[in-house]
Amino acid sequence: DLCFGCLANPNEAIAIHCAAMSILEQICRKVPELKPELRLLIEEHYEHSSAGFKSRARKILKKLGNS
Repeated sequence: DLCFGCLANPNEAIAIHCAAMSILEQICRKVPELKPELRLLIEEHYEHSSAGFKSRARKILKKLGNS
C-alpha cells in the first residue's frame, strides 16, 4: 500500500517513484494479482513524467509482461 501510494502521489520525488516501481515489481513476482494495478498506475503517469521515470517504467513493464 505504501509503495502504491508513493507511486500515485504526483508530488513525490522521481527517485521515490522509481524505487516504488522496483519494489512493487518484486512484490508482483510473489503476488501476480497486483500486476494489472501496477501496470495501470505506471501507464497513467507515463506520459507526463520525467525521462528517468519513463526509463524505469519501460523496464518494469517489460518485466511484468502481458498479464
